[in-house]
Amino acid sequence: SDRFEIEDPSRRLDSSAGIDFMTRFSLFHVGWEHRFDERTEVEFDLQYGLVRYDVGASTSLTALLHQVHGRAELTHRATQHVSLGAGVDVSVTPFRFHFSGETLRQREGATPEAMGTSGRVSADQEWTTANRPAAFIESTFDFPVVRVTLGLRTDYDSLIRRWNLDPRMNVALRMGPGWQMRGGVGLFSQPPELEESSRVLGNPDLDWVHSMHSSLGFQYQPSEGNLRVS
Repeated sequence: SDRFEIEDPSRRLDSSAGIDFMTRFSLFHVGWEHRFDERTEVEFDLQYGLVRYDVGASTSLTALLHQVHGRAELTHRATQHVSLGAGVDVSVTPFRFHFSGETLRQREGATPEAMGTSGRVSADQEWTTANRPAAFIESTFDFPVVRVTLGLRTDYDSLIRRWNLDPRMNVALRMGPGWQMRGGVGLFSQPPELEESSRVLGNPDLDWVHSMHSSLGFQYQPSEGNLRVS
């Protein structure tokens, strides 16, 4: 079986505030799902977005981005108790920007005399492309008493030229009719913003931003509805 979707590409948002901030974007989204049999299915997703934003008055940043994101994911139920999944993400973003404003001196650890601004700077980032591919795998072991999901994801950022590896795990323990205890732990990471790692304005030697997430809670599933406490 197949499912094919196209979202309206004419979405557009304009927003402004007292700090002279404006964002405009257009989005196009297409997705396709195919089920080979009762155990195996594949899903493809493609998005394109055109983003323009202007920030600031005395200090300004104007940017234009063409964002292309794609995902392909394959899931397969190997046995009655074991499910496997694997996929790839691709993010390609050509962008350019213009910055005009004050340069900032070091503030943390600096003396009061050394803090403040040191003149103005103007910088233009010509067209460049940020490539951020990723791959992930996931396996779920589902037994009458416990369900364990293990995942692993790796990402690459072409602007900082660094790889990243994030392991994750979730466990659900069935305690009785309708009751589950659920917990999880995992490493989640994101790359610097495009202007932060730009060779013109930012620092291409930056690293990924990492955070460790953990959770523990209980879930009760009555005959009707759903109640969760964590």
